[in-house]
Amino acid sequence: MYASLAAVLALAPACKHFDFPFAANPPSNLIKTSMPHGAVDVRYLGSGGFLIKRGQAVLMTAPLFTNPYLPDYFLGKKLRPRRKFVRDFVDSVNRIADGAAGTEFAAELKAVTLVVSGHAHYDHLLDVPAVVAAEFMNGPTVLTSLTGKRTLTFYQVPNLIALNEPTDNYVDFTTLSACDSVSEGCSMPGGAKGKWWPSAGGTQAGIRVLAVSSDHPPQLGGVLFWPGCHAAPLTREPTSLEDWRVGEVIAFLIDFLDTSGQVAYRIYYEDAPLPPCRRAPLKAQVEADKHEVDLALLCTGNYKEVPGTAGTVCDLGAREVILHHWEWFFDETTYGKRHLQGLPGSLPDEYRILVAQQLQSLGVDHPDDHIKVLAPGVRASY
Repeated sequence: MYASLAAVLALAPACKHFDFPFAANPPSNLIKTSMPHGAVDVRYLGSGGFLIKRGQAVLMTAPLFTNPYLPDYFLGKKLRPRRKFVRDFVDSVNRIADGAAGTEFAAELKAVTLVVSGHAHYDHLLDVPAVVAAEFMNGPTVLTSLTGKRTLTFYQVPNLIALNEPTDNYVDFTTLSACDSVSEGCSMPGGAKGKWWPSAGGTQAGIRVLAVSSDHPPQLGGVLFWPGCHAAPLTREPTSLEDWRVGEVIAFLIDFLDTSGQVAYRIYYEDAPLPPCRRAPLKAQVEADKHEVDLALLCTGNYKEVPGTAGTVCDLGAREVILHHWEWFFDETTYGKRHLQGLPGSLPDEYRILVAQQLQSLGVDHPDDHIKVLAPGVRASY
């Protein structure tokens, strides 16, 4: 998604931190101010990142705060997590997005017990080593792919788990033959059935995760940038764009459980649009436990390259939707100085129409009211 204009960006280093002429307009119904707290709070962190809170249970999907300006890195600058950008977001988000200065977000970040990431491109994993550091968090478990784990080896991220370890696989790969998309060097055992993580009930905070195999669409001219997997751990620092290979792509059901261990709130999360051929295990789970998805977090990036991806809403029975990964994330400035611009190829206004049609088919009244697009930092509530 991030590379949809990479070839053009590389030709224009003089435009750094400028309202870039190739960026798109922001979504027409963009929500720029946080909502009051609800039973479930969902704060957009940018790229594929969210902080999700229900009661005392807090989960984060891997965010991007650094927003690297790609021409610099095509020209040889080292790609590294930038703790100062994380600190600026943490210090500023309550004042800018919520309208009241405070430390609420910092406290929520400290309460995160689980971080999930569905693929290993830099815009999903680069900042994880900085975010999970003791300065911001209290040692959460980080769930990713085997390639994601191998990419982060140098940083010695604590509590880092690959969901598709060959000796302890949790990811459902039963759709591989239907999708015909096994990448060379990837750990994707065809026919392997998925299982909930953790295996016995939920985490201490009452969260469980079901992971299924997915795919990443091409970003430009039918080409997927930085494809493939790492066959072994990277023992050096991953400082080039090529180091951050896409890896094995995963989508998730995330359940917040009640005190009796039953599903209280269910979220579907993807950080790449899910192809229809990958939906069967998710649909089967929803039908088996008779609990449809309460909220779907859908990736808009290059969704047109995945025909039928909006059908995930109907198949999983989602009644609420947030569209993400829509924004221009090449503006390497601090959070408060960034311009709200769209990412060509994400087209959230067009995707919103398709999603509304899916909600309407489920019998949802006024479907557009149930679709949100948030500015980075903004909190929605349910």
